[in-house]
Amino acid sequence: MFARKIFYIALTTCILINHLYASSYVALINNYSSNSVSVVDLPLGGTPINIPVGSAPYDIVTTPNMQTAYVTNSGDNTVSVIDVFTNSVTGSPIPVGTSPYYIAITPDGSKAFVTNNGSANVSVIDIASNTVSATIPAGNGPDGILITPDGKKVYVTNDIDNTVTVINALTNKAIAAITVGNQGGYGSTATVTPDSAYVYVPNYNDGTVTVIRTCDNRTCTLMMPDGGQASTAFAISDGTKIYVPADNSNFIAIIETFCNTLSADTILVGLEPYDIAFSQDGSTAYVGNALDGTISLIDVPTDSSIETFAGGPSPDTLALAPDADHVLVVFNYAPGTLGSIDIANNNTLTTIAALQDNPYYVAFGFLLAPPTHLRARQSKIEFGFQITCTNILHWDPPNKGVPPVAYNVYRNNKLLGVVSADCSLKYKDYDCYKGVQYTYSVRSKDAEGNLSEPTSVIINESH
Repeated sequence: MFARKIFYIALTTCILINHLYASSYVALINNYSSNSVSVVDLPLGGTPINIPVGSAPYDIVTTPNMQTAYVTNSGDNTVSVIDVFTNSVTGSPIPVGTSPYYIAITPDGSKAFVTNNGSANVSVIDIASNTVSATIPAGNGPDGILITPDGKKVYVTNDIDNTVTVINALTNKAIAAITVGNQGGYGSTATVTPDSAYVYVPNYNDGTVTVIRTCDNRTCTLMMPDGGQASTAFAISDGTKIYVPADNSNFIAIIETFCNTLSADTILVGLEPYDIAFSQDGSTAYVGNALDGTISLIDVPTDSSIETFAGGPSPDTLALAPDADHVLVVFNYAPGTLGSIDIANNNTLTTIAALQDNPYYVAFGFLLAPPTHLRARQSKIEFGFQITCTNILHWDPPNKGVPPVAYNVYRNNKLLGVVSADCSLKYKDYDCYKGVQYTYSVRSKDAEGNLSEPTSVIINESH
């Protein structure tokens, strides 16, 4: 018992020691006219690292663990794969169809679907092998793409023949073609409710929104108010409303999802609203107004405008940063810039990085890797007929990424304790039993409390 008390005292002393490291997150922005991707440290920014990719990079996404990025190169019909840890392209570019535009990755991270605007099909990339596993026929001019949150279906907007191709995400087969409104060749960014029940497709040319019920692909059509035309739509976090920016005007239309009707009210914003990001709690919407270079803030519960303030040329892309304390704004110009809105600091906008020419979209990378070489052994002490067991874990630090400040240790998914990175990387789990199987996992932890994916080990000693 005395030795055990000494161990816990030492462990407690260790976990009080801490270090300040840079954030574990980075932003990755594709620069369409510079054939590159800029990597920017968050949240403070600075001089970016620019990674050469293919010709005319159109879209960028990262896998669910945010450690691999995929970039569609619309000028040379390939997809580049970027290792977020090394800031470099890994492997050869993946050949896909003609003029690849948008890309979406399944929630389980196993597949990427790419719309090929020039060849009227969709390429499916197997993430494990980074090869094309299927090519699926679509309509004419496949452009926007979304995967339902349940991972079952893919919806592709075809902006030339005004249809939506529905794909079974499990079988990689097209299962329906749905006629929608007149998109007039404008790329349509559809949205889906969090429960995967409804998809909303804006149709720019005829000023409508097509509502698709995903269980049977039945549709209804809503007319935008006041002559509004839209090419984007956004579901708020609880799924009760859809915000549709009228990007030929200065307002946001509101669809009530309970009955799929347009509200009589609209929300006034700046000129040509295009993209929207939401705060983590869903209470505030941030709207980029492309024509007048402003940012509008909306109080979501009341659907009312809070303020509109100056931004910069073409704030075309907005995204909530992983820390949920900042909204990033990509100003699409030549050269472009990356801005950051500090939510806690009165929504103050600052420029945090100079980008290259015509930046389009932003994705996020996570640089905290799990510990390596986790191993376990069982120590037994016999007192007559009584046997007490101690399971002892050892591991090594990650071999890449941001150095952890600590490690969380779990037994059967229950947190046992925290070990500082300044201490010996081991943990002793007392009062275990011989012949019982225990599953342990260890996660790296950074200074902000973010956790890596787990490294796991099973111990089951019966002798």
